[in-house]
Amino acid sequence: MADVLKPFTDDISGEPVTVIVNRKRVMRSAMTAIKDPRFCFLSPVMVDFSGEDAQDEGGPRREFLR
Repeated sequence: MADVLKPFTDDISGEPVTVIVNRKRVMRSAMTAIKDPRFCFLSPVMVDFSGEDAQDEGGPRREFLR
């Protein structure tokens, strides 16, 4: 499994991609972000919850991905 995932973890770089999430429409927010042509799975992801002032230092991203 590590050999399969290695190419994905080695190339994480570039500009962070910001995903704006509406708590009432989490799945729709995720699909909108992924469909954006600028979205790249190899870029770091920053998550902002709509209407909240939290800085994403890991917590909002973990909550979103959970």
